[in-house]
Amino acid sequence: MNITIRKATIAELEQILDVNYKYLNRLSVQWDPLLVESWTQSEKGHKYFSDKITDENQCMFVAVDGDKIVGFIDGEITEKDYLEPGIYAELNDIALATEYQQKGIGKQLVEEFMTWCKDKQVDHVYVSAFVQNTNAIEFYHKLGFKDLDVGLRLKLK
Repeated sequence: MNITIRKATIAELEQILDVNYKYLNRLSVQWDPLLVESWTQSEKGHKYFSDKITDENQCMFVAVDGDKIVGFIDGEITEKDYLEPGIYAELNDIALATEYQQKGIGKQLVEEFMTWCKDKQVDHVYVSAFVQNTNAIEFYHKLGFKDLDVGLRLKLK
């Protein structure tokens, strides 16, 4: 296995959408049944990922094995007017095909995202994870992230 981490291209959008569809499916089964995998294939899903690839204040990097995209990371510059002054970035998604997990590829993707953040003069990086996803939380802790907040949801209907 020879994995390359590089910036995504718009020509790879369909492969990225496929990886994301499978990722959302796993998340909905394991952590949140309200997630809708089909969002990936919607107009909004296409726009979301297209913007990550083409907008200069957003980014997407892919993990490639041969000519197959096996994972990605995406993020963006965000405004956090209510927090300490500085430039903020949010790591939105990191997804890897199941058979490529626990091989250091996620760390490589995060390192590439951090390089992008440094190039953009980012002061703070924010990431969130499902509270039950202790593997993801431990992964981010090992990379130096500190606990910040807990999001809560109440379903009314």
